[in-house]
Amino acid sequence: MLGLVNFSWVNIPWGARAAVMIGDIWQWTPFMFIVLLAALEGQSVEMIEAAQVDGANRWQTFWNITIPQILPVSTTLVLIRMIESFKIVDLPNVAN
Repeated sequence: MLGLVNFSWVNIPWGARAAVMIGDIWQWTPFMFIVLLAALEGQSVEMIEAAQVDGANRWQTFWNITIPQILPVSTTLVLIRMIESFKIVDLPNVAN
């Protein structure tokens, strides 16, 4: 119906790269979300409550309390993803 009957992503170099990117995103997104959710759930509630008592709005609380608390976890996740991305950079060129 869409004209993709005889279409293969892996026959075109850019299509193969896109297929690898989609597969990699599909594989790693749940891990990233679970780890970031654990970091968000593990932050101290006292600091957020203190900010609300002091008159901070949601944006100020997020920017000044939440982000610094999850920054070590986020940095670790970025490093893990960079290491893993270097492992798959050659996959689209294997067939060539």
